[in-house]
Amino acid sequence: VTPVDPAEPDITIQHEDSRVPIDRLKPQDAVKAVGFTQTLTGSMSPELKEMKEKADKWGANIRRGNLDRRTAWTAIHSTIWPSLKFPLSACTFTYKQGDKIVSKLYKALLPSLGANRHYPKLWRHSPSCFLGLNLPHPNIEQGITHVSTLMELGNSSTLAGTALKATLEACQLLVGTEEDFLQADYETWHVLTRPNTL
Repeated sequence: VTPVDPAEPDITIQHEDSRVPIDRLKPQDAVKAVGFTQTLTGSMSPELKEMKEKADKWGANIRRGNLDRRTAWTAIHSTIWPSLKFPLSACTFTYKQGDKIVSKLYKALLPSLGANRHYPKLWRHSPSCFLGLNLPHPNIEQGITHVSTLMELGNSSTLAGTALKATLEACQLLVGTEEDFLQADYETWHVLTRPNTL
């Protein structure tokens, strides 16, 4: 990535009665817009850091407070998780990165929920019909929002739907197969895509 040359002239816009320079950023510089921290390079590191800090702050507040079981369950589903869930549709976190986001939060929250803080991770996120706690995991919830967005916008003629179709067509060209790449064998073809494409 080539850094921005400070010797280049500023790009300006008209603001009221004067011209104002537009901030110049390097592609790897993170910018927060619409509740999501993003870079032009597509790196998830700034958003991962921000989400982890937010979850850790919730965890610290829970440790300092004294929540009864009912309030803790209400808090995770009505306040804590919705505040963490919002940017997930624009993220491409791995499962390990998702664990990193919620590990301290759940360690603090589990005793308030009436569970041992060392409750196995597999059962934390499993549905209650499988004796799990049904707690949300960022990677799983992210996948759900991706599929939901794909289904909702797949045939839409809106700007977002058109952008999604263009992305899918670019991925189809990248893979280079004539069959629909979403129906192709993932194990065979995933090596031809970028990690954040799917």
